[in-house]
Amino acid sequence: MLLANMWSLLNFEAHDIFAQCAANDIKVIVGGPFSSGILATGADPADGSCPFYNYTPADSDTRARCREIEAACTKHGIPLIAAALQFPLLHPVVSCVIPGGKNPREIESNIEMMNVNIPVQFWYELQQGGLLPLDCPLPELDSGL
Repeated sequence: MLLANMWSLLNFEAHDIFAQCAANDIKVIVGGPFSSGILATGADPADGSCPFYNYTPADSDTRARCREIEAACTKHGIPLIAAALQFPLLHPVVSCVIPGGKNPREIESNIEMMNVNIPVQFWYELQQGGLLPLDCPLPELDSGL
């Protein structure tokens, strides 16, 4: 099954659908991991434009939430776009992510961002900060953390 713009760092709309998929051994392809752009450009794009979220200009609450995620990314040295691209794959029903790419540079960036090492603790910090659902599947923490 393909679900677009329903499972990202800013949108957990597919949560209940994923539970049904898990119960029926259905795998999901996630499209739109950048939520129409804001998770690729950030809340405050360098060019001064307003970022898009779900195909419309992002409202102030969405931008504020994105800034919180960006702050966590900065703390861990993780590009926001890498976190956005890798997040959907944390859920066991997700088999792949379709990020899109309109030119070779974006495709190369997607490959590079998929290879960024994201510490498990980062995801738990997002969850503890209320930025991910408490029952969102996360990788297990090492016993040493």
